[in-house]
Amino acid sequence: MKLSAFMLSLSSILSPLLADFTGSPVDIFSGVDPKEISVADIDNDGSKDVIFVDNGTIKILYQDGAAANTKSIKFNGNQTIQVNSNDSFNVADFSVSFWVKFEVLPASQTRHTFFSKSATGKEQYKMSYNGTYQRIEFHVYEQGFGWIECKASQGALIAGQWHHIVGIHSVSTAKMSLWIDGTMASSNRASLSYVTNNLSLKIGSAEDVSFPNFLNAQIDEFAFYTTGLSQADISLLFNKIQGGNLNKLPSSSKLALWLTMGDHASDSSYIAQDSSKNGLSAYLINFIDSDYLQDTP
Repeated sequence: MKLSAFMLSLSSILSPLLADFTGSPVDIFSGVDPKEISVADIDNDGSKDVIFVDNGTIKILYQDGAAANTKSIKFNGNQTIQVNSNDSFNVADFSVSFWVKFEVLPASQTRHTFFSKSATGKEQYKMSYNGTYQRIEFHVYEQGFGWIECKASQGALIAGQWHHIVGIHSVSTAKMSLWIDGTMASSNRASLSYVTNNLSLKIGSAEDVSFPNFLNAQIDEFAFYTTGLSQADISLLFNKIQGGNLNKLPSSSKLALWLTMGDHASDSSYIAQDSSKNGLSAYLINFIDSDYLQDTP
């Protein structure tokens, strides 16, 4: 049974018939076909509720309010968030999810790095915005072959608007993909290699000090997963289900890093708190207090 736009339009009629759940989707969604998950504001409280089909029964998981996330962080063209090398980032299957907002889209002949774990001549990955072609590019380097790329269509991002971005690399499915606002924008074959370089994961700049390609944009809710996220996972992230608490989503067992940015940053030491189970330290380089903005997706 498929959930259709027609069925969602009848939400006021269906609401009394839907089984009401308040537990965690980690348990509720066990065994549920990802294609049967949808979202809509059933109870008209401004939050998006999760609708799904479980053994032929339509069920709903009500969300009870806005996300706790209150701040994002602004990169001004000379800053980096650095997470020191960790085995969680040296994997064959991984996904990176984050929100980004450009006030002005990058100019031609510029490249703005979202994240990078790169080392010359070694397995590596990175994602950036190419100002010349006005598109997002997701790159993975495979030893003995070269770069494998996913490139979004030109003009996919709009200045002054928040966009949700996901990059997925999965050796298990032999596929990598790039997603923008819940929709797949590009796909390619996956690398056959594990990423084994011992360099830090950088957010907002590349590893090469000669060409750091600094970011000039706002970033929020940066998350790294040691798995290839499913379409259903991406939908839950894009719609900020469970109030944006990633530890309450089905994919939480594979959540290796979660930076809520300004919400849990230490002004004194400039260390962004990792809200995943790993509790890693993320070092904010060249940031000041005014870079924490009360402007979120």
